[in-house]
Amino acid sequence: SAGTVAGSSITLQGADGVSLTGNVNASAGDVVIHANTGDTVADAVGAITRTAPALVTGANVSLTAAEGIGSAGGAGAVFTTATTLTADNTATGNVHITETNDVTLATTFRNQAAGGTLNLTATDGSIDTSTVAVSTNDGALTLAARATGATARTLTVGTGGIASAGTVAGSSITLQGADGVSLTGNVN
Repeated sequence: SAGTVAGSSITLQGADGVSLTGNVNASAGDVVIHANTGDTVADAVGAITRTAPALVTGANVSLTAAEGIGSAGGAGAVFTTATTLTADNTATGNVHITETNDVTLATTFRNQAAGGTLNLTATDGSIDTSTVAVSTNDGALTLAARATGATARTLTVGTGGIASAGTVAGSSITLQGADGVSLTGNVN
């Protein structure tokens, strides 16, 4: 469990999960949250969960879990305020992240869990996937850049592209930009 922490760089690790119950604020520093690390037994256990109003703030935010990141329904998503964002879920569960402003994806943004969903919503910001290959393993994938004011909010699919294995029903890709969607990379 994590409380309100401020500093230049913050790393939270849990062998069998990380529960966010308070703000994690690294300001312009980095935040790294690993929910399946340091375990004495190799396993695929560990989710990142959030209880409102917890917010993860940092220049670079990296989220890694084995059993999911956030949960569906809005308030259960992991809320972030980041310049760059990385997310990787490896074994089971879904990924639900709500970003509060503009964000660029970095390094990895995927859900490797069979049939697991991958959702990123910017509540008032643009999303740029840059060179990251955004992907799921037969799960639904949604990227939504929303706007609350007059500032243009767009979704840019960069050269890394977007893919869902797509071999089972329900593996759809939904791309939404309040003021447009730009495709530089492949979507399949």
